[in-house]
Amino acid sequence: MKVGFAMNEMTEVAQEDTKVILNDLFVDIFNQVLALEKKIFEKDKNFRDISMTETHVLEAIRKCDPPTMGTIAAKLQITPGTLTSSVNKLIDKGYVNRHRSEVDRRIVTLSLTAKGESVFQLHEEFHRDLVEAAVADLENREDLKRALQSMHRFFQKIKEKY
Repeated sequence: MKVGFAMNEMTEVAQEDTKVILNDLFVDIFNQVLALEKKIFEKDKNFRDISMTETHVLEAIRKCDPPTMGTIAAKLQITPGTLTSSVNKLIDKGYVNRHRSEVDRRIVTLSLTAKGESVFQLHEEFHRDLVEAAVADLENREDLKRALQSMHRFFQKIKEKY
């Protein structure tokens, strides 16, 4: 009986150690991703004027269909006013174009300029490399996929709660 109890204790300790390690890794990876993304743009003199927040706005513009102010604000989980402020800066910097609908003047769509598209492509390349590195040594990618889907569901529940 004592052996079984000791084995259970060791298993619980190992699981707690794993949780601590995973937490530390998540925090460190998150911070490294943000820092590296920033360094990539700082390295290129053409893109030193764009922040990571603005880069994520470009990404949302490119990936939303339709790329209206409303759909983009919802995707980024920000207010339309906050998005308007970011978009105005991006227009001034030459990354984004704004288009008002001829049919309904309330509808505003956005598109990337060639400069904005270049930033988007650079950002996408970084993310492709990140994903490749994450799965490079995995024998079973499905486990990682399930773990990340579980985290996504957790974040969705928390978002709904608040």
